[in-house]
Amino acid sequence: GWLMRRYGLSIDNLRAAHLVLADGRRVTASAKEHPDLFWALRGGGGHVGVVTQFTYDLHPVSKVVAGTLWYSSGRALAALKAFRETCATAADELTMVAIATVAPPDPSLPAGLHGKPAIAIGACWCGDPERATQALAPLRSAVPADAGLMMPMPYLSLQQGGDAEAPAGMQNYWSSRFFQSLDDSALEQFAAHAMALPTPQSAIHCHQLGGAVSRGDGHDAAAQLRRNSFLINAVGLSPERRDLARLTSWSHECTRSFGAGPVHAYVNFSGAGDTFPRIAYADEIQARLEVIKREYDPHGLFI
Repeated sequence: GWLMRRYGLSIDNLRAAHLVLADGRRVTASAKEHPDLFWALRGGGGHVGVVTQFTYDLHPVSKVVAGTLWYSSGRALAALKAFRETCATAADELTMVAIATVAPPDPSLPAGLHGKPAIAIGACWCGDPERATQALAPLRSAVPADAGLMMPMPYLSLQQGGDAEAPAGMQNYWSSRFFQSLDDSALEQFAAHAMALPTPQSAIHCHQLGGAVSRGDGHDAAAQLRRNSFLINAVGLSPERRDLARLTSWSHECTRSFGAGPVHAYVNFSGAGDTFPRIAYADEIQARLEVIKREYDPHGLFI
């Protein structure tokens, strides 16, 4: 989420989980109680019980400086390169995502952008608001945006900002892929895909990782989030059920097209499939998850 580069992943702030096991037992999993179960819950994709309560560390966050900068399709590649360069030197307080999308008919955007392919770069600065302008200066000076505004806002407002884009009943399929770095060819591919989204609602997200995320436990089930700098997520969306098969195919083809190396996917940004465990986890992590699964759910109640 928007705060991960400063405060780490949600699982980095999880202190305990109360859950019901397959045999009906109620247990608490933490670093001291059932530590193997706690390890599996923290990024392991579930399937070991039903969690009824979480205990988290909390951080004082009220307002952040956030917003979205918009770039026309003709400036897509330049905007993506500026995004990459800004990510390279960004402070932990800054988290960004570059989005290939179709600009909505929003009155705050120029009419020439409405309904057209575009690049949107969302940003959240969680820190001293006086430093926000300086943090975003490399991005804004390299390629001035066609539209967009960064402003102080309640963190809750930022979290709710995208709710209207995913109303109930939408057909969707997501496919993701991690990258240690984004070379020019990957950015060119991203810009090209931005011009050929399968539906007006679909998008491709490029999430900035690093910061506190990379300093977490590199041997946990979320290791891919620790080891990589970017995560691309191809989001196929449509209000029409008949589009789902086409969206699924497009999503997979999109992520596979970014280079020839092995594909490693993020659990929360991936649709189900036979290859899912193999591409979501390294072999040693998958093997440990299977051992814990057999111990706590030997008959496969949770699938």
